[in-house]
Amino acid sequence: MPQVPPIHLAAASNMPNLFNLIKGASADPANGGELALLKKVDALGRSPLHFSAAKGAAATSGLLLDIGFKPNQLDKQNNTPLHLAGEQLRFRI
Repeated sequence: MPQVPPIHLAAASNMPNLFNLIKGASADPANGGELALLKKVDALGRSPLHFSAAKGAAATSGLLLDIGFKPNQLDKQNNTPLHLAGEQLRFRI
């Protein structure tokens, strides 16, 4: 199983305080800082927004959208965060 970046797991947790804590602690200025950390994708090309949307994590999804993540960014399977959010909603109905 591919390793998932901690920032992605925090985004899926729907706990903005945890997300902000990991974001601040993991940002290495030598590697581009916070922006580079947030723009990382996993092995499937999924961003933290893909993870939060797939889990229905409204609080962290809103936070990610506010800082500039795009709801239409494609992963390697041509899924967008918006699509994954719709799939998640479908299972709740």
